[in-house]
Amino acid sequence: MNDQYLEITFQHDQADPNVITAFLQSLPFESFWEEEEFVLKAYINHKHYIEKDLVELINSLPFSIKHTSTRIENQNWNEVWESNFESITVDDFCYVRADFHPNETTCTHTITINPKQSFGTGHHETTYMMMQEMSTMSLDSLSVADLGTGTGILAILAAKMNASTIIGTEIDPGALENAMENVKLNGATNIKLTDHRHVFADKSVDVTIANIHKNTLMEMAPAIMKMTSDGGHILLSGILNSQSDDVQSHYEQLGAECFSKRTKGDWVMLHLKSI
Repeated sequence: MNDQYLEITFQHDQADPNVITAFLQSLPFESFWEEEEFVLKAYINHKHYIEKDLVELINSLPFSIKHTSTRIENQNWNEVWESNFESITVDDFCYVRADFHPNETTCTHTITINPKQSFGTGHHETTYMMMQEMSTMSLDSLSVADLGTGTGILAILAAKMNASTIIGTEIDPGALENAMENVKLNGATNIKLTDHRHVFADKSVDVTIANIHKNTLMEMAPAIMKMTSDGGHILLSGILNSQSDDVQSHYEQLGAECFSKRTKGDWVMLHLKSI
């Protein structure tokens, strides 16, 4: 029985599955899969599943979803993931691959990522836009903070762009462990990974990156403005189109100005400058 898993199927109405997954990360799910439009599947060892905790979480969400559960035998999750994970190219700037993909590309940078259940493979619009925006910048000898680093993909990209020091923070222990594996896999020795309790000195960061979600970005705004150097760059994503104006206005009230903006699908990326 210890090897049995539960497959929890979530049916939702036009809610972005990545937003749902972000909320579900607080529970010990081991992997997620978007089976079809408006259907998300999550997998958890039956020993760790507490129905009451899931129901409480669902009731706290700002949108409605329904769920059903099915008991299944344990699977080789690496094989399941490998069969569904494809490499991705961000313009001619960056090629993102898993270690089982061929390492053949004409892109400027190559990043090898084994994401497990963590966020950040380049496939999602928010990560893709962040990488696109980074391609327009020079990070040479700059200090970078990657808040909510997930797989570590953006921190690793900053290292490949010759940033001097990079600190990546992550609230989820599983994601932090995965990021450490990916940093080692890419030989990025100038990245320091830590949990979310890390305290940055005032004006100590030249480029602050945060691909999280609106509520956290709003809560963290004073700290982000305080840690980012005068004239420094702030890249924010995880923001829905309908939320963009609120986030931008909030940061502008704290002393930022909008430098550029990208949209892809339902998502927005803001490039702000601290003034």
